[in-house]
Amino acid sequence: MKFQKFVKALGSDGIVYNRKNGERGLASERVFMKIPEDIRSVTCADIADMPDFVENIINYAMYVSAKKK
Repeated sequence: MKFQKFVKALGSDGIVYNRKNGERGLASERVFMKIPEDIRSVTCADIADMPDFVENIINYAMYVSAKKK
């Protein structure tokens, strides 16, 4: 799903999560999508730091995909 379509479907009900490395993501109840770097503003219900367990899952997935290359 493209980010713009995800934002339209979500409306202002999403949560922006800030990662430790500076990346940002927009989340609904079931879907998380990285906010592209060229997007400067998103209307959302809340802004929070990325929970540690989610950060660990993302880091592990990136490690595994890099290892397969």
